[in-house]
Amino acid sequence: MVCRRQADDQEIKELKKAQAANQLKAKILSLLPGQSAKIKSYRGLFEVKLVRVFENEQKAEVQHDNGQLSVVKWTEFDFRPAVEHKPLENEYGQFGSSCRDES
Repeated sequence: MVCRRQADDQEIKELKKAQAANQLKAKILSLLPGQSAKIKSYRGLFEVKLVRVFENEQKAEVQHDNGQLSVVKWTEFDFRPAVEHKPLENEYGQFGSSCRDES
């Protein structure tokens, strides 16, 4: 027998999962053919161009820099914003240099 709280927790989990799927679908469908996108795989993160979307299968065809076409799952798209790498400042207020005087 499942208590009421467990049933509520399960309903909330399913609702959140459905909302996440709907958000992903909206992001994928907002991409235009030829638009650049990032995909993630076990080999790393790649920038590709969208060729077309297969809505029923939740997949998309993309073209890599070398012209190769591949079909990827929607979950492989990476919509995180690009991170800008800034040089770190050391304790003396200098960027990208050693703390020691190397003369």
